[in-house]
Amino acid sequence: MTAKDTFIAYLSDGKVDSRGGRTSYSLTLPSTKRTLTNCLKKVGTESYVVTGLYFIPPWNTDTLTHIEDVYENVTVEELNRFVDLFFKHYTEEESDYMKTIFDGYDKNLVRYHEVLVRLEHYDEFEFYPYDSDYHSDDYAIGKLTAEQHGGVSQLPREILEKYFDYEEYGCDLYFNTEVEVFSNGYILPKVTVSSDTEET
Repeated sequence: MTAKDTFIAYLSDGKVDSRGGRTSYSLTLPSTKRTLTNCLKKVGTESYVVTGLYFIPPWNTDTLTHIEDVYENVTVEELNRFVDLFFKHYTEEESDYMKTIFDGYDKNLVRYHEVLVRLEHYDEFEFYPYDSDYHSDDYAIGKLTAEQHGGVSQLPREILEKYFDYEEYGCDLYFNTEVEVFSNGYILPKVTVSSDTEET
C-alpha cells in the first residue's frame, strides 16, 4: 500500500480575507521539504498554519474523514510523524486496530491527539471484536482480561460462569485501567504473564 492521497493537510498563511475565509492549499502527507516549500510559495508566505487534516481510509477509499483538533501551531514535521506511525503499524491483514481508532469513535469526532496516543502506544494494546456471547461491555472486558492473564484456563467454563463475576471485574477494570469501548469492539492493554513457579 502506498501513502498517496491517504492523508491530506491544508495550509494557509493564517490571514482572513474580506469574506471571513482563508485561502488554503492542499499538501499530501508525508511531505518532503521541497514539496512543502513549493506549497508555501503558492500560499505566498514562508510561515503557515494548518487549517485542516483529512484522512482517506485504505479500507474505504470512498470516505473522507476530517481529523479534528489539529491545532494551528502543529507543524508539517509533526504531521509527517503522525502519518509515518500510521504506515509503520498498518497492514491490510491486521487492520482491525487501525479501523477501530479511526472509525470506532463517532465518525464526526476523530481527534488528532487521541489517535496519536494510540499510534504512539500501538504495541501496548490489543483489539477484540464484539462477540455475541458477551452479555454486556463490562462482562466482555472482564472475561477478555481474565483470559489474557491465563489464570482461568484450567477451569471449565461452567465453573467460571458460576463462581467468577466477569461483569463486576470488568466494571472495575473499566474505571481503573486504560480500557476503551468502541462501536465495533474493545481495546485493552496487553498483559505480560510471568510464571512464579520454578523448576526444582
